[in-house]
Amino acid sequence: MDDEHDTNKRTVSCLPGMPALPRETGTRNKVLVPSSKLNLCARRASINLDLKRRSKNSRDRLLVTYLQIPEHFPALSIRISKVLDDIGAGKCTVLERRGTYLLRESMMTIEKQLKGVKAECFHFGSQSEGTTTPGLNSDIDLLKSYYHTNIMTDWRDWKAGMGNLLMLHDDHNPPQQYLLQVIRRDTPEPEIRLCDERYVRKDSGQVLFSSEQWKKETEQIIKDRGEITKHGPSVSSLPNWDMVNAFHVCHPLPEIQHWIDRCRGRDWPPAQLL
Repeated sequence: MDDEHDTNKRTVSCLPGMPALPRETGTRNKVLVPSSKLNLCARRASINLDLKRRSKNSRDRLLVTYLQIPEHFPALSIRISKVLDDIGAGKCTVLERRGTYLLRESMMTIEKQLKGVKAECFHFGSQSEGTTTPGLNSDIDLLKSYYHTNIMTDWRDWKAGMGNLLMLHDDHNPPQQYLLQVIRRDTPEPEIRLCDERYVRKDSGQVLFSSEQWKKETEQIIKDRGEITKHGPSVSSLPNWDMVNAFHVCHPLPEIQHWIDRCRGRDWPPAQLL
């Protein structure tokens, strides 16, 4: 009796959309299920499975359609490759330009190190990526990263005998932008004097390093080399060159690390590149 009851209960529970059924008079824990309703529910379940199979088959057919390459694509690709070669943006030219700017970075870095300057040079933009073409007169972007100043993300990063700047962030600063508070060389305490032309005092009394004052100092140094051109943080005496001075940060920043560690649905950029 118990086995029969359990079997009936499981059978009825698995049927979708079953209405409440009348119980037989004088029986206990039994339900009368007309055969016509059982057949109807079975047909509904079969139809639902068929719909799932049909939708899956449709998706598979669409995927196959998307993956199929039209017959004219290979010829079109060959023609586009020839056009890119003619305008100086072919694969070989792009690789040569990238290699050239990597060598320029190395030579400029070695030059600064021979002069006793702790810095590295990096090229960015379409010129170094090889994605520009002759005649566009694209700018050459150069970043000079200096190591002579210690950028502190925490008080434990302080180093004696060198310039120290502590990164500060408040609610008024946009994300990924920090203020640089000047810290003394001889002791891990905030600087209170304006002992450098690049230092400014905040309303709160903190002494900060000013990027605008650094730009003015750079402009004074290179003013005899040619006409000064300023674009945003760039100060340059060379035409079509954008040069930006920056400090190297030894520790990864949370905002950048979050961008690196984020979940990516694709394999680009690869983890090795990041």
